[in-house]
Amino acid sequence: MLTIINTTVGKGKTGKHIWMEGAKLAHAVEPGQILSHSVSETSTGVKLVLTRGNSDNGAGQVRVSKRTRNAVIKPLIELREDVLGDNFTLGMKVRVVVSSQYITVEIHAQELSKHERTNRLRTKLENKQPLQVGSLFLGGGVLDRALHDGLQAAGIESYPKFVVERESKYLDAAIANQPEVFKEDSILIHSSVEDVHLEKPVPVEVLVAGIPCTGASKAGRSKNKIAKAEDHESAGACFVSVLSFVYACAPYMVILECVPEYINSASYSVVSAMLRHWGYNVNTEVLDGNEFGSLEGRKRMCIVAVTETSEQHQPFDFGLLTSHFAKEQCVSEILDEVPLDSERWRTYDYLLVKEDRDKAKGNGYSRDIYDGNEEKVTTIRRLYAKGGSCEQFLQHPEDDKKFRLFTAQEHCRIKKVPEQLIANLAQTTAHEVLGQGVIYPVFYSLGFALGHYMENCFIETQTKKVA
Repeated sequence: MLTIINTTVGKGKTGKHIWMEGAKLAHAVEPGQILSHSVSETSTGVKLVLTRGNSDNGAGQVRVSKRTRNAVIKPLIELREDVLGDNFTLGMKVRVVVSSQYITVEIHAQELSKHERTNRLRTKLENKQPLQVGSLFLGGGVLDRALHDGLQAAGIESYPKFVVERESKYLDAAIANQPEVFKEDSILIHSSVEDVHLEKPVPVEVLVAGIPCTGASKAGRSKNKIAKAEDHESAGACFVSVLSFVYACAPYMVILECVPEYINSASYSVVSAMLRHWGYNVNTEVLDGNEFGSLEGRKRMCIVAVTETSEQHQPFDFGLLTSHFAKEQCVSEILDEVPLDSERWRTYDYLLVKEDRDKAKGNGYSRDIYDGNEEKVTTIRRLYAKGGSCEQFLQHPEDDKKFRLFTAQEHCRIKKVPEQLIANLAQTTAHEVLGQGVIYPVFYSLGFALGHYMENCFIETQTKKVA
């Protein structure tokens, strides 16, 4: 018989200790027995081995005690500080294996993962090597490029070690329009995230995922007639795949984004709970594009999960973010020169009919009409090019019956996305890339703040140690 106990080094009256008791030990030890101990090196750390009998010098011996409850005597083992030594620290997770021949105590795999991913990041920062980034739900790469540019501005280089995107046109656009960020060893995965086999995962320092919001947003739940995000046919279980990648790729840092409503989902609760269980300090904030220099006031939930380490002076905090871009005074500053007789200007009579029909039903859907003097723009959706009843339209300056959609280039400027990212794309595809993307200045600012945060945690700490 074998007993496996996953527990934590706790604090007893005489210092740190590991406490075990109960019938699960009875097959291996009995009260009154003496156990001697030895420590050996393993490929993953150290192993404390307890065996029956006295040690040669009598030091650090462990006597099996007893606990009596309801007239039943059960063995009890307390491993104290003199036995644990310096290898097992207070609060550390450990794995105990109890057999009839021996008892072993080793550092738990979760603790080893924390140390490994931290040391991997520290080594790269100290040697000025680029960080490797894993990206899920890449889209056209707006989120990833913003983080990359922000990190670079903070003095930290990075590149995509792997990207996963199921839509061929988005993946092609990301590769064609920003080839400078990819390297020879980058892995391009054209697949649904759920179908990626993780038998041989690739370790990365940063894992990024723009979780699909089609089931979490109000519009998505209404359109799909679902009560909660997890009911969505294709996007409902995405969080499971995200957690699988976190576990397999052991990133030092995880960055997730979605609509603010995601915070109220069961998915969010599971994701944040598991990240904390795996040794990450989890911070969540809703970030507004207007506050970081964008005309579009899109709000996005952002999760930043950073491995907890002894090097950290303080956990990461969203208060470290500062704006690096100035917002235009009004919409007219980003508009193209579109001739007044251009066919882009249309009457959209079908929308007027639909608006009247929606009003009669009590629906609140209506177009946002702009004349160029507005200080901000509402959230532009992925299917903006369809010209639906809830889109943002520009009013013709001379004909109050005609309107037009923003061009893809104007859409870029509204979100302050580098126009390079939509080069050579059809207007429809470009609007899709931008409409499902993020506000570039928000995540540029996040990348910049995270770059300085990592520098303060590791590079400055190392400098102080050397001094």
